[in-house]
Amino acid sequence: MPLLYLCWRAGVQVLAGLDPNFTVNAWGGPSYAGAMACHYLDLAVIGAVVAGLLDRALLPVPGGRA
Repeated sequence: MPLLYLCWRAGVQVLAGLDPNFTVNAWGGPSYAGAMACHYLDLAVIGAVVAGLLDRALLPVPGGRA
């Protein structure tokens, strides 16, 4: 579910970027490219954390115990 949220969030950022006023106060600067670079860097970091947490949570039980 968290990974689906990240995909939805990325899509919202792409669509919102079509509005010229959307990136005026963006963290990456006043350009669309700068804003998207910051948002996708954020997306990559959050995605890596979520994937790592899911990997730990879904590891098999040692010794086959349930």
